[in-house]
Amino acid sequence: MANEDATVTDYEDFDAEHDSEVLRKAMKGFGTDEQAIIDVLAYRSNDQRLEIVKTYKTMFGKDLVDNLKSELTGKFEDVIVAVMTPHYEFLAKEVHKAMKGLGTDEVTLVEVIVPLYFSDPISLLKQSYEKLYKKSLEDAITSECSGHFRRLLVSVLQGLRDPTEQVDEDLVHSDVQELHEAGEGQWGTDESVFNKILLNRNYAHLRRVFDVYEQEFSRSMETVIEKEMSGDLQMAFLAVVKSIQNPPAYFAERLYKSMKGMGTDDKTLIRIVVTRSEIDMKSIKEEFVSKYGRTLQHFIAGDCKMATVVPFDEFDPEQDAETLRAAMKGFGTDEKAIIDILARRTNYQRQEISLTYKSSFGKDLINDLKSELTGNFEDAVLAVMTPKIEFLAKEIKDAVSGLGTDEETLIEILVPSANYETQELQNEYEEKYGKSLEDAVIGETSGHFRRLLISLLCSNRDESCVAAMDEVADDARLLVDAGENSWGTDESAFNKILVTRNFNHLNAVFNEYEKLTDRTIEESIESETSGDLQMGYLSIVKCVRNTASFFAERLYRSMKGMGTDDKTLIRIVVIRCEEDMIEIKREFEAAYGKTLDDFISDDVSGDYKRFLLTLIQE
Repeated sequence: MANEDATVTDYEDFDAEHDSEVLRKAMKGFGTDEQAIIDVLAYRSNDQRLEIVKTYKTMFGKDLVDNLKSELTGKFEDVIVAVMTPHYEFLAKEVHKAMKGLGTDEVTLVEVIVPLYFSDPISLLKQSYEKLYKKSLEDAITSECSGHFRRLLVSVLQGLRDPTEQVDEDLVHSDVQELHEAGEGQWGTDESVFNKILLNRNYAHLRRVFDVYEQEFSRSMETVIEKEMSGDLQMAFLAVVKSIQNPPAYFAERLYKSMKGMGTDDKTLIRIVVTRSEIDMKSIKEEFVSKYGRTLQHFIAGDCKMATVVPFDEFDPEQDAETLRAAMKGFGTDEKAIIDILARRTNYQRQEISLTYKSSFGKDLINDLKSELTGNFEDAVLAVMTPKIEFLAKEIKDAVSGLGTDEETLIEILVPSANYETQELQNEYEEKYGKSLEDAVIGETSGHFRRLLISLLCSNRDESCVAAMDEVADDARLLVDAGENSWGTDESAFNKILVTRNFNHLNAVFNEYEKLTDRTIEESIESETSGDLQMGYLSIVKCVRNTASFFAERLYRSMKGMGTDDKTLIRIVVIRCEEDMIEIKREFEAAYGKTLDDFISDDVSGDYKRFLLTLIQE
């Protein structure tokens, strides 16, 4: 029987010989018929694809996967190779990649391992891993992870979760009490109790435990974990709880994070789409549209179209490293070669080049670039070479350091950020500078503007994208009462609504506000507030109405008038080129009657100009 929650099931009229012929024809001769490849492989189950591989070998004496690799490139190749790999072999490879090289991708380890939850799938993953890498998965995790996080993963790998759906009310209440005493009820946290209960009890039992815990102590289990734990352990236990409460919602959130914000995490996007399409993708799609107000299909389509810098199809970090080395070796520097590579690779690809450069030549690529380049060109190149959250943390540090505070930069970075990005930014800032970002903001700003920034740092914006009209009317009335209808302005009401509501909801609120007052929300903010607070509120409204237009205006102001604000120009081009630069360019030309390319060409010069223009070319 077909899995009714899957989007990919066994093809009814499956004919492995016919499919093999179609695929052979699609790759034979001059050019490749990608559509034919999609029409076959996207509509066959994993078992059927593996049957096609065997038949193709028998009929043509060739390896189908090797043929596909030779004909395809980039992310399309990656996703095709993924669907052609046996399910647990693919997961084992993803786990291995997560532990390979510098650093460990703990989030991927958790995403792959935690939702397997029962002994059979965990055993299949462990068998595939050991077969591929001649080492047990438990030994690999033991050597690459540490502390309570390691113990959690090793516990999951034991596969001891109760497979039944039985709920014992006495045990439920006992578990609730034990969890409370291990966390909120004592000084410190006994993680072993959380391990024992959350990783061994069945899902129905745990859902009941979570409900009773919240009834008795007025806290959700997520809130308890966020309060009692930190770092990778917190992330892992939150994933455990989310995958227990609603697995499709957990994967919907992972998909959203893979595409939201600065660039696309293609590895995560491919992994989840490929592995869940035969399990529960229909439910994931429903959860996605319910939570984020857009279909997953539209999100994927939109995420792939608005960037000017996308993954380079024929990416070869070794070749790129050699080219960069040659460009900086000997007398003089080949700036064109540097531009041709670094402006046409994503941030993720540039990090791979850095690692390869180090291993190939024993030198630090950043240091070599610094020694060869100068001025704004150097600044722009170093910006693209920096991991994006690290780069933004440095920009914020610069904004709050020295004489005066650059309030506009703080707002420009914080307002458009998704909740998880703001949290990552705060973690990076504290790790890098030994001080919380909130403390830095408190020390450098004051009054209502400081309170606005602190509210933004709380990362409490609703990201569901749903606009409930009864709540819209209530919020519009609250804003009227806080501004137009009061003596003075109640900034706390503006903060609460502008900082926590989702953008779709706020657009509806602004429309309702205008109906009630015959004034736009912008006009009211301009009359009711002033200074940095006014700038902050107006920036939020502009982002809500049209984020690309907000950045187009910021770019225009960075170049308009005497002199160029190179710091802002570099920051926006570098960050948004992997996000929505195509849309920003359209808004720029519509607003200012001149293309962004022409504006940059008139305002800056030399290699700096050539680098920026390459970053924003479609």
